[in-house]
Amino acid sequence: MRRFPPRLREWLRWFRLFELPQNNRKQKRRRSFRLELDRLEDRLSPAAVPIVGLTAPLTPFIDILRRATGIREGESESDIARKLAGGLKFQGLASDRNVGLLLNLLGLKPPDGALRGLDGVLIGLRTIDLLVELLKIACRYMPVVIVIEDLHCIDAASEEVLHRVIMSDDDLKVLMVFTRRPDHLAPWKDHPGVTTLELAALSAEDTTAILRSRLGATSLPEALARLMTDKAEGNPLFAEEIASYLVERGMVRRAADGIAYDEAAVAKALPGSILSLLTARVDRLPPRDRATLQAASVVGRQFGRGLLAAVTGEDDIEARLSASQALGLIRSVGRSGDFIFKHVLVQN
Repeated sequence: MRRFPPRLREWLRWFRLFELPQNNRKQKRRRSFRLELDRLEDRLSPAAVPIVGLTAPLTPFIDILRRATGIREGESESDIARKLAGGLKFQGLASDRNVGLLLNLLGLKPPDGALRGLDGVLIGLRTIDLLVELLKIACRYMPVVIVIEDLHCIDAASEEVLHRVIMSDDDLKVLMVFTRRPDHLAPWKDHPGVTTLELAALSAEDTTAILRSRLGATSLPEALARLMTDKAEGNPLFAEEIASYLVERGMVRRAADGIAYDEAAVAKALPGSILSLLTARVDRLPPRDRATLQAASVVGRQFGRGLLAAVTGEDDIEARLSASQALGLIRSVGRSGDFIFKHVLVQN
């Protein structure tokens, strides 16, 4: 079990604030689920962690499967197969075919004959069936929270798994939280159990707070704050990038009496879009580092050192990524050893 990420705590507090429909026949079930959330405050199942980087098929469920079965980086195929077999036996789904499907999902060789009679299409369909059943079983045993960011990047197979679980009539203890772009419409959007929150643009006050934090200042000159908030248009990423852009170019700097800047120079220098800001930052990378970052963007929003080294042929992948980290384009992810792009726009 894992401690809640701070952001997930906020989401669960948000969930408790919702008024549930009083005339819904599932009201008792939902009230029971709320009580379960109270007990979840300090404990969380391994599957209930934010998932990002959804480029490859079934990436969210590969990540969940690894965590749920305790598979670690560098383990032997025999140990992985043993853990998968144990997990399937516990769920009442033990069979050579199911072990083979999960090994294949992880990119490993299934046991001889395990997938006999199945072509590539059938393997994909049976894998989806198995993942749906595993997820349903888990949601019957305990409350499960799944958080997927950037749902608009999800692959069709993962979307199918989620769709089938969401549309199921089974009594499942599951909360799914997704973030997405407004133009992405999930197939389950009209399900009665789905609630959509549309995020408004940040207020000028909130945008100024971001700018103060990025500039390390307790207050900002009114003219500078107005200039920057107008340009950011309530977009938090744009606000952060504007502040970094001006500081890196020495146009805004800390002084003994506060913040020093040239209003005319700042107004002229500010790029017209977030894409221009991010492109300018990427263009500052040396050619080899930029090529490495471009290769990483193809792998996915989250990527591992080993895979990236194999793709690029770079011996010292850490050195190639250090400048990207220093510029805030990517960051490391916990103990996994992976990296993640700061935002999907950076990856794009």
